[in-house]
Amino acid sequence: MKRRTFLAATAVSLTSALAGCSLGTSVETISVTEATVEQGETATISVAAPNLSGLHIAEFPEAFRRDGPLSLGEASFDPSPDVVWQAHPPHWSFSGLDVEGTVPIRTSPETPPDSYRFGFEFDIDGEEDPRYEETAVTVKGES
Repeated sequence: MKRRTFLAATAVSLTSALAGCSLGTSVETISVTEATVEQGETATISVAAPNLSGLHIAEFPEAFRRDGPLSLGEASFDPSPDVVWQAHPPHWSFSGLDVEGTVPIRTSPETPPDSYRFGFEFDIDGEEDPRYEETAVTVKGES
């Protein structure tokens, strides 16, 4: 009888302690943030997607081409990608888990002030066609 009481009390204590705690990444919808930076700064685009199996920047401005005034920084994801295809821009492959991450876009001091559009394609496990989401990096000049 004492054992049952002890186990019940332990379960209640453990449940109370874990209430409100997250046990891992839980992403319900695709999201992509926009960013505004000064010339020469790095913009951070946050991305999140459920059941992600692949991600890449499908559309980008001319300024993002090789040796342009916009460049890709070191992207980071949780969980990390299984494979990174080193193209320009790269393609990240994942295991179909919920993923959150950041994609930094570096600007140079010579980057013309403007709003630069980027399109991301998300490959979601169980879906035949990729989902497309747009975002913008706005570069402000000297005021």
